[in-house]
Amino acid sequence: MSTAQSLFGLALVLGIAIIGLWTAWKQCVTLSHEQGDTAESRFFRGQASRRLVIAFILVFLGAMLGGAMILLEEPAQVIADLRDHADMTGTTFHLDDSQERFASIYGSYWLAFFLVFLILLAILAYDVLALRAFRLNIRRNILNLKRQAAAGSTTPPT
Repeated sequence: MSTAQSLFGLALVLGIAIIGLWTAWKQCVTLSHEQGDTAESRFFRGQASRRLVIAFILVFLGAMLGGAMILLEEPAQVIADLRDHADMTGTTFHLDDSQERFASIYGSYWLAFFLVFLILLAILAYDVLALRAFRLNIRRNILNLKRQAAAGSTTPPT
């Protein structure tokens, strides 16, 4: 692995981990400050909880990327170099048993990574939809209050 690739990978892993940790801290502050039993308080506590889960998933994804960089990159590169050499010489390339096991682990690792990423996207989508529903409910309540105020102002005083 080249130095530039290592530096970029390190920056990516640290960036994801820092964003996840900062988000987790902010959501913990929100959870500790959000008191009460109103609909708004329940919504904001739920939102902070969802975003706290998202933050932990981000940290986990950063750790998975770091683990892949440290543990999987070199053996995968060796297999890729052997494959390239076989292609250049025109020989048939076959994986031995240890390379076959590594390829299975490698594929499973990245499948797990993308499944965790899919879970992250699903929680993000749910958070966006919950926020949209909350905002529409507030807008609906404001319109109802305006209608009630307008209907109340047109009635003659008694």
